[in-house]
Amino acid sequence: MINDDVNIFWTKPEVEPSNFSHYELVFSITNTNFVSFEIIADYNTEFFNHAIGTADNGPIYYFMRSVNTAGEFSVHSDTLSSIFLNLNGQAFIAPLAEMNWNPLYSESAIDTADGYYSIQQDYGIGWNETDTTGFGNESHSELINVCHGDNDSVLVYYRIQVPHPTGCVSTSFVRSGKYQDVNPPSLPQIETVSVDTATNNAVVCWYASPEGDIQNYMIQEIAINGLDTIPIATLGNTTDPNELSFEHLNSNANEEIEFFIVIPRDSCIHSGNTFGNTGAIPNPTNFMAGTMFLQSELDRCERRVTLTWNPYVHWDEGVLGYEILASENGSDYLLVGTRGPNGNEFSIANLNIDSQYCFLVKAISNGNQKDSFTNSACIEIEYPDRSDIAYVSSVTVLDDRAIEITAYHNGGEGMKYDFQKYDPSFNDYFSIGTVTYDPFMGPDVSFVDNLNAPINTALRYRVSLIDSCDVSYSNSIDARNIILRVVANSNESENNLVWTKYVNWDGDVQGYNIYRGNRGESPTDLIASLPFWRTDYTDDVSEFIDIQGEFCYYVEAIESPNTFGFAKNSFSNQDCGTQKPIFWIPNAIVMGGVNEEFKPSGGFLNIENYSLQIYNRWGQEIFESTDFNVGWKGLYSGEPVPQGVYFYYIRYQGGDGTVFEQRGDVYFINGL
Repeated sequence: MINDDVNIFWTKPEVEPSNFSHYELVFSITNTNFVSFEIIADYNTEFFNHAIGTADNGPIYYFMRSVNTAGEFSVHSDTLSSIFLNLNGQAFIAPLAEMNWNPLYSESAIDTADGYYSIQQDYGIGWNETDTTGFGNESHSELINVCHGDNDSVLVYYRIQVPHPTGCVSTSFVRSGKYQDVNPPSLPQIETVSVDTATNNAVVCWYASPEGDIQNYMIQEIAINGLDTIPIATLGNTTDPNELSFEHLNSNANEEIEFFIVIPRDSCIHSGNTFGNTGAIPNPTNFMAGTMFLQSELDRCERRVTLTWNPYVHWDEGVLGYEILASENGSDYLLVGTRGPNGNEFSIANLNIDSQYCFLVKAISNGNQKDSFTNSACIEIEYPDRSDIAYVSSVTVLDDRAIEITAYHNGGEGMKYDFQKYDPSFNDYFSIGTVTYDPFMGPDVSFVDNLNAPINTALRYRVSLIDSCDVSYSNSIDARNIILRVVANSNESENNLVWTKYVNWDGDVQGYNIYRGNRGESPTDLIASLPFWRTDYTDDVSEFIDIQGEFCYYVEAIESPNTFGFAKNSFSNQDCGTQKPIFWIPNAIVMGGVNEEFKPSGGFLNIENYSLQIYNRWGQEIFESTDFNVGWKGLYSGEPVPQGVYFYYIRYQGGDGTVFEQRGDVYFINGL
């Protein structure tokens, strides 16, 4: 139908043209009282324009028949009507296009059509089918989603078409209405949110909104706070309605999960939003999607990386599974494992030390959506720090039951240093203590071996290195302490010193220092410095006859500078030599003579516990002194005793504390 006229199309009957007389066209405006209005004599004619001028007032009903040369009428055709379309929006501006129309056919002619109506729309860019409806449903309504006219309104044209299997199409009268789009476009469904494997930027891909006048899309990042979704940033806008992906150039997808929503904007500058816009979007979270965030954790001892990620939950069809991909030192990513749809953890062990591995997880849809990737998580496979030096730098004696062993190292926090002692009974080393390194210790780690008995021999020690993964990987060579022995030669007033060499310094022994001290004193006096080959020394102590007779010594070994840039020292045990006391006792005293006082003299004595007692012949004690310098002058109670023989008892100690006792008699002469 064109304007208010009707175009009629038909197909030629299957008769001999020589027997054909004419076509007769019949119409009615009420579907009753049909009137013949046109005779067409040309057999080949298949079209006629009925310029009735009133087809815009209602449907016009038609049928036709052919007449042969004998004046006989054929069976008439199906009765069809023009499609009369009623449309709102002509007297007012409406947001909704509502329409109805009459059927093209009668019930008896239903099989002559293709079975549906095509609703077509044109608002200045050409005819476009917006929907279809089946026979028996001669009405339709649709929201207007275009804007081009004044005040955001647009003149929209509608028509109804019915296609026929022969290729003929019946078309209604064209109606127009003025409409205004007051509804936002619907939010598009996000196809996939993924992370670009090269940049770690989030990438959003979505399906186009169904509205025909979408101009572009706005991409928002969403924060989820409990049950609330809050837009925190508008990231950008597409410039083309056919552009259905967006890369977030300032993405933090390698640090956190990022959520996005895509908001369309139509030709009226209406847009969907995260809160639904007048009910058009019942639940915006259904249109929101987030990235998968991959995290990695390294077990350095097992060289194991454990990967965890949040599941991808935004596909209606669900996740088919996950693929785990790995790249070593920048090589191509390779598949190293898979997980099912409920998996979100994967471990891989025995990775190469000092290699950098980067990992990705790919989610695969159960449908046809694009794959979704996590961020890349890269990690350096570093075995725990180890000291590469196993060296006992010093074994030194602290006292007669304690030896300190010191090991030098060059780092390795959390490392253990296992100090070991050789047991000749088993011909093997056994642990005596383990020290865990801490940086405050500096470059030395020490352990004290507390012995159950005094040191009497050189002991062999070594250190075993154990890394923080409890793997023992290196033993030092053994080192031995110095043992000193001192023997007193009282005949010569000498002390003879002999010691064992210090064994296994990296820098060898440069020399030995000899230190001496008296009884009860630490040997602090350096008395000799000897070359490295000396292991003996004789100390002449005759000049010290006036002091106690015990002399104590230790030996200090001095290391030559070693390959590590330092030199250590080591002390032997302390040993003592005791000179026998020298003791002279007079056998007579003369009052008023040369020797008026009875007291002993000598050397190498310990007079701290000295005592002298004098007795007469009846055993009566007549004198006592505990002062070595105070003797008996032949007096008793301040008066001279009778001349004669008296008896003495003397008690004293040697330099090492040995107690000596002497008894004898002394003759007293009164020379006054």
